[in-house]
Amino acid sequence: MRRIGLFMAVVALLISAQVVLASEDSKNTITVSGSAKIEAKPDIAYITLYVKATGILMTDAAQNAKKVAAEVEKAVKEKNKDVKSFTVSDQEIGSKQSEYWGGPDQKTENPIPQVIKRLQITIPPNPDLAGNVIDAAIRAGAIMQVPSSVHYSGENNNVLVYGLSAPEEAENQARKKAIENALDNATKTAALVGREIAGVSSVQCAGMDAWRPEFAMMMARHAKYTSLDALKIEIPAFVTITYDFKK
Repeated sequence: MRRIGLFMAVVALLISAQVVLASEDSKNTITVSGSAKIEAKPDIAYITLYVKATGILMTDAAQNAKKVAAEVEKAVKEKNKDVKSFTVSDQEIGSKQSEYWGGPDQKTENPIPQVIKRLQITIPPNPDLAGNVIDAAIRAGAIMQVPSSVHYSGENNNVLVYGLSAPEEAENQARKKAIENALDNATKTAALVGREIAGVSSVQCAGMDAWRPEFAMMMARHAKYTSLDALKIEIPAFVTITYDFKK
């Protein structure tokens, strides 16, 4: 019974620690995975809004969109002195979406030129300031939803997210804890099979940022790590380490 209990304990630890015992080619090593997650306080906030405009000609639509974007920027900066940056980029240049009717009498219209611009505003991580900025922008003509027929899987529609402008220190802390977790897993597993850890043979670090589809598009535009929480962002780390056994 004791042997069965010991065997089950080893199996359980191998599964939970994701331990890979050495192959025939390297019987004196053990490979384990380590993981960790720390919380960091956001130091920046990102606001994403849009403006759209139409015109008789495409040049008219472009000029109108540029005018509205300038009015929004002026309104935002006049009332909120803590705005760090305000950038404008083209989201879509094409024709205004028309109504479609089924059947032989389908309604057709001449294409109406339309230009959509994305407004990206960075501010300190202050929810009250964010609310004021968004309100000022909307009053000046901005809209919150992406006014486009093109949508992506996992696209983030949040107007406001918080981030880390310089995540290196937090990443190092998370990685250090993941390495400590890997060593603990290796030490405990080695003890169960009557061995001791001698030293590190190799280290592989997986991607620091956990894949979160809901933030896929927003992370591509802004920070590596984002959160809807103004007080914390989770920073994960994953490592795979091969240790040598003591001979």
